[in-house]
Amino acid sequence: MLFIEGHRQGVPLHTDAGRGGSVARFARLDGAFLLQTVVPLLLIFLGAAGLAADRESGRLKLLLVQGGNARAILGGHFLILWTLALVLLLVVVTTSLLTSAVMGGGEPPPFGRLGMLLLTHALFFAVVAAASVAATVWFDSARGALLALLAGWVVATVLLPRATAGVAGTLYPLPSQDVFQAEMQAARQAGPDGHNPEDAELERLQAALLAEHGVETVEELPMNFDGIAMQVDEEFGNQVWDEHYGRLRDQLRRQGTVGSAMAILNPFQAVDHISMALAGTDLAHDLAFQAQAEGFRRTLVEALNREHAYGGSKTGDWSWEAPPEFFAALPAYEHASPALATALRPRVPDLTGLVLWLAGLLIAMRTGASRLERGQLMC
Repeated sequence: MLFIEGHRQGVPLHTDAGRGGSVARFARLDGAFLLQTVVPLLLIFLGAAGLAADRESGRLKLLLVQGGNARAILGGHFLILWTLALVLLLVVVTTSLLTSAVMGGGEPPPFGRLGMLLLTHALFFAVVAAASVAATVWFDSARGALLALLAGWVVATVLLPRATAGVAGTLYPLPSQDVFQAEMQAARQAGPDGHNPEDAELERLQAALLAEHGVETVEELPMNFDGIAMQVDEEFGNQVWDEHYGRLRDQLRRQGTVGSAMAILNPFQAVDHISMALAGTDLAHDLAFQAQAEGFRRTLVEALNREHAYGGSKTGDWSWEAPPEFFAALPAYEHASPALATALRPRVPDLTGLVLWLAGLLIAMRTGASRLERGQLMC
């Protein structure tokens, strides 16, 4: 939520992280947590147990001796795990949409974004399923495969995201809120003050207007100088906000590039970044909302100051009120979400990482199948 007012740019309020306190450090039991953390863990346990059961019972060796194709056997295990994950994906997404509709959560998401969300998670589940099958092939025991997969899951879901945040914060540190606000306030006080009639810059502007219109006092001007002074104050403040918030946003974007680079190595971070972009909850959407809201604020305040200056009042007349027609004509805020292509453009490295992971794991499965058939791996 942003509070719109004159003389200052709004700061986002009532965010989930801000309201959550220390509880926000722990994952919430929502659809994203289920799909990106719980379902992969389920696939890991089922994958490690499935092929291991065939191996320990001798069924895998018997199938190979009877001329069974190892690639087909491994492919069958992979498809079973993937199909199960896709069913769970549809259940979670459908439940989420129905709950949102029942609770009055607004319009359904655009079909393009929803379709890409499903495709992205389907790709991610293919990576997890392929990793589960490949591990059970290359490890001699189900215990070894399960331990390796669980270790990878812990590293990918807990350690790497925290390490990425730490590295990004070290490389591109952000100023504290107190320092940031103090710097902006100092820069703001160095400019004109629309509320101070003795401000040096406003006195020069006043003298120029008096000379231009050939009058002696501001009361004789054909406009209200107070409104002009307020707009001058506002425009200088906008320059200050653009400079300081611009540097802050640049640092945030640089931190985001670190996360995208790490996502190439971690498919769990990759799917998280992509799904946030598709759901409109990532940094790019947040900054887009702030930019649009700030543009609306500046247009609104400029209209108010212009009406104050040229709407019919005289300098010093603070009892004058604009007519209702003026306020009725002011436009309402309408948010325009970034297009799908714009939202996904920064996530190309993450998508590339998922595709590379899937290709590499499928190659590992194929190679393992060939070695099983040649007797080079235990079956």
